[in-house]
Order: sequence, then structure tokens, then C-alpha cells
Amino acid sequence: MQAYEVRHVLAPTDLSDSNLPALRLAGHFVDRLDAKLTVMYTDPVVYPIDFIGAAEPMFIAGSHEHHAELNDVLAKHIAPALGDRPRDLFISVGQPAPAILAAADEKRVDLIVMGTHARHGWRRAILGSVSEGVVHGSRVPVLTVAARASQPQPVITRILCPVNMSDVAAEALRVAASLAAAFGADLHLLHVLEPDAAAETALDQAAVKEWADAVIESSVPFHPVVVRGGSAERVLDAAEEMEADLLVIGAQHKVFRDATVVGATTDRLMRFASCPVLMVPRGVASAVDEAGTRGAKTYA
Repeated sequence: MQAYEVRHVLAPTDLSDSNLPALRLAGHFVDRLDAKLTVMYTDPVVYPIDFIGAAEPMFIAGSHEHHAELNDVLAKHIAPALGDRPRDLFISVGQPAPAILAAADEKRVDLIVMGTHARHGWRRAILGSVSEGVVHGSRVPVLTVAARASQPQPVITRILCPVNMSDVAAEALRVAASLAAAFGADLHLLHVLEPDAAAETALDQAAVKEWADAVIESSVPFHPVVVRGGSAERVLDAAEEMEADLLVIGAQHKVFRDATVVGATTDRLMRFASCPVLMVPRGVASAVDEAGTRGAKTYA
């Protein structure tokens, strides 16, 4: 198996303290993977309620003075999390999720690392979720880090990868195996049998191991586990019990009218997992090749 290569990491921030855990983890990734880091902030254009027309707000947001001020604010904001690590700063104007996706394509990044506020209920419905918008539209893996994460020095020692023997799970497993090798981490595979799965069709640990061996060609050691129950619940339980540092899952985009959505299990894991969650979209290898990421081949 050819290694999944992360050569350029994009770390968006909204300048709030809730993004600092994600910035710290982004710094840890670029250190271990010897990758380039770009930190970006998107300045939303906010119009006064009584304002008619578009010239004045756009002029203010696009002025050199305003851009320089934001650049200084961004540099000060990320300093506690990133220290003196080399990084590029990028300021954009517009709606955050579309701007992040456009920057990811333009800059040919291999990974997006961002914080999530984990909002629920009416706050999520009204305010939306930038991280979810990015996950739904990204062609490269997205690593989300909850605001509640508090590790001052991030570590990746245990990686959990749920698998269901699908093509989406195979791509996620290849990414998880490559990261396990890069970080020297233990890799655990979890296959969840639905409660009503027939005994004659159920897979055991030997079958999961055989499938995984074929996918990653035994490039790294791993520990397969088979459990029965609800997918999201059992994965969340396993992540907590083994104190996983990273959860790697496949995310298959599904078209719903004019937008894309991800599966219910993926959505729940992103919102409730006790550790950072890396979502690997289906077809990520071809998407990265189309973006021209320095000619890198992500998978065999």
C-alpha cells in the first residue's frame, strides 16, 4: 500500500478560543508529517439592517487597511497554539464554508483541520455549522476537533477506524493505516453488527482481518474487534473505552436536492465523539489527483 500523503494542511479559524485545540492538533500533524501549514480566516460581510446597496460594506471589507488589521489579529490569535511554526496566513471575504472549500481547491491542500462548536437544537438550525458545511462539500479529508478538547500537547497514540467492508470504509482504512505508521500509533478496527443481523451472514474477527489485510496489504499491525449493536453508539463507546486519540471514518456524500449530506452515523460521530474525528470522503484519491496536489499519489 502506498502511503497517504499529507503535504499541505489548511486550518481555518473563526478567531475564537474554541478553535485553539484544532490549531494545536494541526500543528502536531504538520510536525509529524513534515507538511506545509496554511491558517485562514474568512471575514464575513455583515450588512447593517438599514443599509441599502453593496458598495460600502464591500469596500470596507476589501480595503488594504482592513486586511492588514485582520492579518495582525490572526497572527496574534494563533500564536499561543502554533508557537513559531512556519505557516502561511490567508484572509478571505465571504461565507466561511464556501470560502474554505474554495481555498482547499485553490491551494491544493490534502487535509483540512478545523474546530467545531458542537451546537445543537435551534442554535445549530439558525446559525448553521461551518464544519458540517465543509465536511459535506470537501473533496479531501476533514479533521474536526471539538471545542471541549483540552489537550495542551496533542498526541496520536491510538487510532480507531470503524469498518463495514465497503469501498468507503476501505479508503478510510488506508488513510488510518498511513497515519498509524506516521505517528507510530496503535490501529484498532471496529466492525459493528446490527442487532438484527442474521447469524449466518455475520462476520467474525477473522473475516474482518482477512478483508483489512487485503485493503492495506498488512502495511501496519492492527487489532480487529467485532461487536453488535447500534453503529454510532458502539463506535462512540469504543472510542471512549479505549481512550482513542483519533477516529477515522468514511464519509459518503449523498446528493439531496442542491446540496450534499453525509450519513446519519457519520454526522453523529462528528458531533458526539470524545476525540477528534477525521472524515475521509469517497473518491478522495481521485479528487486529490484532479486538484493536482504536487503530483502525489495517495493510494496504491
